[in-house]
Amino acid sequence: MSSVLSRIRHGTASSEPSGSDGPWWETLPESFAESEEPFALETGDKVRVASTAVIDVGIRTAAASAVAGLALPLGYHPRELRRALDDVAFYLPMAQSGDATRFFKAPPKGVRVRTSPADWYPRFDPDDGTCETIRFDSPFMPVNPRLHDRYLKHAGNRVAHARYWFHGDKPRPTIVAIHGFSADLYLVNEWFFA
Repeated sequence: MSSVLSRIRHGTASSEPSGSDGPWWETLPESFAESEEPFALETGDKVRVASTAVIDVGIRTAAASAVAGLALPLGYHPRELRRALDDVAFYLPMAQSGDATRFFKAPPKGVRVRTSPADWYPRFDPDDGTCETIRFDSPFMPVNPRLHDRYLKHAGNRVAHARYWFHGDKPRPTIVAIHGFSADLYLVNEWFFA
């Protein structure tokens, strides 16, 4: 392997230490960034340096593009944006009416709620209380009829799951923590509380 010889000449540097307490780069002249730093490289070394630089830029660009692609919600796809614009005619009268009940419907009565002991690990197990699993079939349907079939394809989302931690001695206020989409795994949160 050929050696790489630096031809950097520090014509402005003194041979004696400056005695400055600051870092060495603060002693460089203002025009240092404009100076050329020639290196004597053989052809093979030039090819290696150039190819390494190209690979580095390629990998960084690919990684940055992948991260950006994952960060971009699917809703920004041109087809989805077109659908959203088409839905303006459906949602606009509701929004202009100022009546929230036209969009947010009250849940129906009589939804069957199932409870069972929270017996799988990891789980929060309070010393002075009980932890139960609560499940019910969600009666939710999107307001927009165009979204009904698409929503119903996600059968797993049709069942609501909750944990109910309570003290057995007397009624107390209940705190409701909603765990929605794009959050970390529920099990991680429960394990943290355990």
